Amino acid sequence: MGSTILIGVLLLFAVCSHASITPCRLPSFELNPTSPTNAKQFPRLDNVTDDMTVDDAERMNRDWSVNDAKYMVASTCQYEGERIPYGWCRHKGLKASGKYKLAFIGNSYVSNHATMLYQECADKANSMLQGSAYGCEPLYPSDKDPECIANFTDFEVHIRDEKPDYAFILTRYISIGDPFPAGVTTFDEDPIYQTMKEQMLKFISNIKYKLYIMDAFPRVNQPMVHQIGRLMKEKEDPVKIDKEQRHPTKDKYTKMNGKLFAGKIPDQLQISEMMKKSGKKSVELLKIDIEGGEFTGLEPFIKEYPVCQIFVEIHGTPAKHLEMLQTIAKYKFRIFNVDLNPFCRHCCEYSFINEKCMEQFDVTPLDIMIP
Repeated sequence: MGSTILIGVLLLFAVCSHASITPCRLPSFELNPTSPTNAKQFPRLDNVTDDMTVDDAERMNRDWSVNDAKYMVASTCQYEGERIPYGWCRHKGLKASGKYKLAFIGNSYVSNHATMLYQECADKANSMLQGSAYGCEPLYPSDKDPECIANFTDFEVHIRDEKPDYAFILTRYISIGDPFPAGVTTFDEDPIYQTMKEQMLKFISNIKYKLYIMDAFPRVNQPMVHQIGRLMKEKEDPVKIDKEQRHPTKDKYTKMNGKLFAGKIPDQLQISEMMKKSGKKSVELLKIDIEGGEFTGLEPFIKEYPVCQIFVEIHGTPAKHLEMLQTIAKYKFRIFNVDLNPFCRHCCEYSFINEKCMEQFDVTPLDIMIP
């Protein structure tokens, strides 16, 4: 039978939980949600209690932040390969009475929700396949990143081979959220939409019942998270705190007399264009993380404007990293720090200082590191 597509935020529970669900047409799920005999006896995943204090919340938030990667590993999942918690795994310990073959695909959101997925669905599934790729969307190869292009194909192949009864996409959208390219005014002309449509049709042709596309995941102002505890202790209005979470960037730039620019680099926006509009002639510190855009956006800028220090995350294969490092080195920059990204095996953060600024920052040069 043909597949249908439903989009929503809580549809996972419509399929997997014990709640009474008519639209899913799954009679075995239609139980009384208020009955104590039907309630699942699972502990809270966040360890929140009714009597916890703000200090407890701050301590737990630090714990979650420090151990984020560890908490993404599901003890119930048998992983393939070594890139845990990413890649593919199959959940174990399903009930013999389980009826449905389920598949969950997406980026790190799948890994983040793995334990919850198991708790909600293990008693209804005879198979649970989970696939996640860091920073890669199943419906479009995010930012045309080489690894995302490979994962884009891998998602389709696994769904085709698995042929699940139900499939769920849980992901943070990246390229899919981009505006239309220049000159494009309709979805029929939009290359991202057409790629999404083609991929989705491949998915649903191999799904027996439904594909659920989970949307509307909240995005928080990460620096603000660490201030919530202090603000709560100071009796700050929770509504105001919530607004700070939801509208951070524009407000913060306004307060610091800064300017906010939005667009895809370099197709819709160039770094040099931002400089011209801001009236600046030089940069003391340039922080850049534009998901692969550094390959086309950075060199024209440092060629035109004096920059003292660069902090950049480079994406791609080792060969692409070397190419970018050699490009930056041409403009008299030297590396003084390298940080690996533990969640992205093709990403590293590099720190550079220009030779002309070394005396200003009391830096003693060693040897040339990039031939």
